Amino acid sequence: NMQINYATGWTQSTLTPDYYNSCASSSSGVNVPFSFHGYQKDCCGGTGYAGVYMLDKNAVNNDDREYIHTVLSSTLNAGNKYLASMYIARANFNYSIATAGMLFTDTNTYLLWPQGYIPANPQVKSTTLLSDTLNWILVQDTLISTGNEIYLTIGNFNTSTTSDSVKSPGGFGTWWYFGAAYYYIDGVSVYDVTNGTCNNYWDAGYDKYIFAGDSIRLGAMNTDGSSFVWQNSIGGNTYLNNNTDSRPWGTPTITTTYYVTKTCPNNNIFYDTVTVYVQQPLGLAQLVNNNLDVNIFPNPNTGTFIIQSNTTEKQIIQAFDVNSRLILTQNINGTTTIDATTLSEGIYILSIKTEDRVITKKLVIVK
Repeated sequence: NMQINYATGWTQSTLTPDYYNSCASSSSGVNVPFSFHGYQKDCCGGTGYAGVYMLDKNAVNNDDREYIHTVLSSTLNAGNKYLASMYIARANFNYSIATAGMLFTDTNTYLLWPQGYIPANPQVKSTTLLSDTLNWILVQDTLISTGNEIYLTIGNFNTSTTSDSVKSPGGFGTWWYFGAAYYYIDGVSVYDVTNGTCNNYWDAGYDKYIFAGDSIRLGAMNTDGSSFVWQNSIGGNTYLNNNTDSRPWGTPTITTTYYVTKTCPNNNIFYDTVTVYVQQPLGLAQLVNNNLDVNIFPNPNTGTFIIQSNTTEKQIIQAFDVNSRLILTQNINGTTTIDATTLSEGIYILSIKTEDRVITKKLVIVK
């Protein structure tokens, strides 16, 4: 950890951001996908990603933050329009924020610990709560250069009180994880889209995993005046709020693969696909867990793991694969060892139910 400088072109702007890569041993804690901050695959076809603290309520007096920093390959030109993007995934900490941003400057923003945070208004900032620990979330916007921006800094530029922070499910048992938000960062890109030339910078995004009833955003911004058509690969309902939007919101009730066609003003056509895997069905009780708290450890594991609950009520555990198939059911009570060694390597969703409460967890099996 604390080796972001090993990522070509990247340095730390303050504190000690981490670097994860598949070349590290799986027991090191900085392997991809076996991070000590929570299992996460690379988002974009590479071998590594960064990790930074974006909130720490334990350090509220000086708002300590971590940032990653790079020098752009060329200076931005005044008046030109640029499309800036990054993918973010929340690690297993117990807070989420909605204010991760990309700051473009003509001077270096490097800070030394413990100076805290960089007070700024980044040109690109997320607009929704970044609470997903399974899917990579696209943060993307366009900006007009004021001239000579050459540095890019990524992190949270808000104070703890203005970070739109929300306590979210997850988090490890060690004290310093509580009150903190930590995020993985990958797939950073900046393109000049001034001329509006139709290009294939746009894509439908990566496959997603959701629970029945949840919504998720697909696609990316339309920067060149193209038109879009989204279709269900098997026909019928697309479960999208707008089948002709480049960035529709989807609420599929079953696992759905989408075909999307992008038609440029010059009639060039591009195609892409994306699949949303839907976990079935936990019902409305999923949203009301009434402080039911469950820990799973170790996670990832080889198929044998311990479930530790904060209640002695009779509980039922159910495991579903990514295609929403029920593959395991067992009664548990308090702390229970589960033998799931017959399951294949992969990601599973666990539903832990009492008589009137339900909580869901992600399980990762590695063999």
